[in-house]
Amino acid sequence: MQRFSNLSNTLLHCNTADRGHSVDSKCFKYVTAFILMLGACAAPQDGRRAEGESALVEQFLDISLGREGSSVDGKMIRWCAPIGYRVSGFLTPAKSSSLESEFAKISDLTGIPVTRSESANFLVHVPSDRREGDLIIENLPYLSRLNRPLRLRLGRARCFFVLQADSANCIVRADVVLPRQLNTGEFQHCAAEELSQAMGLPNDAGRDSQSLFNEDSEGLFRTETDDLFLKVLYRRELTPGMDREQLRARL
Repeated sequence: MQRFSNLSNTLLHCNTADRGHSVDSKCFKYVTAFILMLGACAAPQDGRRAEGESALVEQFLDISLGREGSSVDGKMIRWCAPIGYRVSGFLTPAKSSSLESEFAKISDLTGIPVTRSESANFLVHVPSDRREGDLIIENLPYLSRLNRPLRLRLGRARCFFVLQADSANCIVRADVVLPRQLNTGEFQHCAAEELSQAMGLPNDAGRDSQSLFNEDSEGLFRTETDDLFLKVLYRRELTPGMDREQLRARL
């Protein structure tokens, strides 16, 4: 309780200082800790002990730095410029509305402007069948650099995303594949998961069964924990290219 009171006092100070858009690193640490504490308190209670602050931090690090098929951490990546997205393929009105809602939610959480654009850097592919999905994989301009086993695994996946980052660890292009044959509920789940991961949270995690990033999750919608991770990823005090120790020190 005392720690909560101390955090509240510090947050009041930070809020006052932030009016000039200048937040020091101490304020950032307390704000992030407070956000993660709220996430732990707000997580649905299902008989498990609520995850603590440090567990949430480690989960965030696993999801943001881990890479599927590799035991080696990557660097933190995220979008550094506005997103223009384009849909290739047919979507029903319900699915189109769901996709627009997901992009709007992501924009609100990250602060990255997202608009529909023909000159897109974020492409949503909606293949009509497996053959068309295979053609998309073959024609992605930067996919040839991936190793063959990973390319084959992508070909077998129902929904997937591929990212391209520049030398500054800023994401410059994303391709998301959402097959047409998905029903509306499946589409909502896949869109929420793949779009969130394509913002810079590329790895799966199994520690929180309530998270979209748990590959065994059967939930259809993003959770408060997922929203928190996106907010933290786009804090101004974090920098693309940070490694696990650098991020842990700031969180």
